[in-house]
Amino acid sequence: MAPSVQSVRDLAALIADKALPAAICELQEITQFANSKVGDDAVLEKLMPWDIPFWSERYREEKFTVTKEELRPYFSLPLVLEGLFGLAQRLFDVEIKAADGDAEIWNEDVQYYNVCDISSGEQIASFYLDPYARPSNKRGGAWMVGGNKYDVL
Repeated sequence: MAPSVQSVRDLAALIADKALPAAICELQEITQFANSKVGDDAVLEKLMPWDIPFWSERYREEKFTVTKEELRPYFSLPLVLEGLFGLAQRLFDVEIKAADGDAEIWNEDVQYYNVCDISSGEQIASFYLDPYARPSNKRGGAWMVGGNKYDVL
């Protein structure tokens, strides 16, 4: 969809220019928060990468008085898919809809979707959605279906 590799690089640079200052500021806030919680005898000059998720969650809980568990009902799989597919429609002028028995599935939780161009109604792609991990029998990676070819991403 991108007209050139350079346009992709330009977009990535634009996003980095906007996001990096905010990320640095947020990390400073989280570090200050962590220091306020560890006490006077310990000063954290810099959070280690493995500490950031813990302190980020504690900071969010205190700042917004809400936990991940309290948010979970608002992010159920059907609601997330509805939002994701709606966003794809607005951004790319496509409709994503469940296919009616078009594909073989390997588990009852697996869903198969068709992606259709809204203006022409033409099916332009299809994909499997397998939202639950089954480590004993699931390969890693993403699989995309295009026509009769299977391509590993």
